Amino acid sequence: MDLTQLANLGEFVGGVAVVASLAYLAMQVRRSNENARQTFELERNQANREMSAHFAKVFGSLQDESLFDLMEQAMSDWSALSKSEQGRVAAWLGEMHLHTVSTFLASRQGLIDEDYAAAWIDWYVGLLKTPGLLQWWAITRPTHHQGFVRHIDSRMAAQDGPPALHRVLPWFAVAEGA
Repeated sequence: MDLTQLANLGEFVGGVAVVASLAYLAMQVRRSNENARQTFELERNQANREMSAHFAKVFGSLQDESLFDLMEQAMSDWSALSKSEQGRVAAWLGEMHLHTVSTFLASRQGLIDEDYAAAWIDWYVGLLKTPGLLQWWAITRPTHHQGFVRHIDSRMAAQDGPPALHRVLPWFAVAEGA
């Protein structure tokens, strides 16, 4: 074998080694991507469980009949509540609001299921569309995350947006035109 043949053989072996290295690298990248996807799914499932537990906690507090009655009043006419009643309802709404903002931000980052986030946000929008909570929203709107505010305002204005909650859930007796 002369020097040219040896060079050709070396080039061929080098090419095979490059192809083998690329194939190995592709397998490693695929495995890494699969591990990242599985980790993402586990984190997203954990976030969904945490959101669901928070949902149960917030709505469990409405089992207190006096808070439920107060919420009905707030949904009818926010300004008719005393300052202490507004404070009590605002505390409940604060929990709801923080959960909704967290859901909104987590969905933007792809950390929770989009359908879950959309359903939760639409529920919140339906709550805000009641006459009294529209008043609350107008008062507190400037204090909220502006990206969130724009999203909520767009859902409230959307033709396919959710109806006011009292139109869907008859056990919330809201006085119209209050």
